Order: sequence, then C-alpha cells, then structure tokens
Amino acid sequence: MAKLNCDNCGVCCSTVGSPPFIDDEVKNLPIDLQNQVFELGYSSDSNSLKPCYWWDASTKKCKHHSHRPQVCKDFETGGIICIKQREFYNIEQTPIEEVA
Repeated sequence: MAKLNCDNCGVCCSTVGSPPFIDDEVKNLPIDLQNQVFELGYSSDSNSLKPCYWWDASTKKCKHHSHRPQVCKDFETGGIICIKQREFYNIEQTPIEEVA
C-alpha cells in the first residue's frame, strides 16, 4: 500500500468543525488551548459542514499539530476514509513511499 502525502490536503479536517477530543484529552492540553477549546467547543461528532477550527486553510495544516486529538493522530493516511474523502474533494493522491 502506498503512503499518501498529506501536504496541501487537510481533507481529514474538512468536516469535523471542532477538534474531536474524547474523554479527558482536553485536560492534558496547555491552559491557553484548554481555554480555547472550552470557549469554542469540541465534539467527538465528526459530522459537520465546517472544517475544524484548528485547521489553517492557508497552510492546509493543523495549527496545533503537536496537541491534536488522539483520533487525529490515529487517522489512517491512505485508508479507505482518506481515499474516499480525497476523491470527493478531488484532491490528488500523491504517494510518498511504498509501504510493505
């Protein structure tokens, strides 16, 4: 299976609306990010018509990548959901390496 390049994509962030934190993940964030998340909200519901507010549309990257929720860390680049979303949004599927 080819590993896909995430540069200039962000499709996984395109419909979550807010960082999809679960359980006690928020309490492990730096206090300024905790405040932002509590002020703007968070949800494990991934059905939104808006991109995550942590996603930077100009750079197409997460503004707080090192503090992203576990579900974001676990998102399988090149997995079926990734591929289907890339097809739907007509985003090029550029492989960066072959994975055995």
